[in-house]
Amino acid sequence: MPCLVSLCRPFPWGILLVRDVSSEEVPPDFKSGALLTSTLTSVAIGVAHDADGSVTVEVWDSPRPGQSGFLLPEVTIKLFSGVMRVGDVLDDEFVDVPVVVGLYRIKVLVDDEVEPSKVDVLISLVES
Repeated sequence: MPCLVSLCRPFPWGILLVRDVSSEEVPPDFKSGALLTSTLTSVAIGVAHDADGSVTVEVWDSPRPGQSGFLLPEVTIKLFSGVMRVGDVLDDEFVDVPVVVGLYRIKVLVDDEVEPSKVDVLISLVES
């Protein structure tokens, strides 16, 4: 069960974006108190702003032992291009990960329900 992405960095806008690399969809605004919003090809996760320090993000293709935190609502996204991009909402800094083209279930665990500084993203292929 390898970690697909591991990064630790500040997020100037306080938004982590996981999306198909070819997606041009803009995630909808966060509803009051929500940390997650999504479109067909992307999911945006509210995280701590850079003024509050760095955020650690790990993307996994299966749960790891001892993984814990607050579970956000589960969503699905379509990865059309075969490349998943993980990074800042402005695409200033990101990591691209090759994946099988298909529909993915996304589960997100965070360490804080207001401004998370640790985010685990679990992806699983639903259908290709």
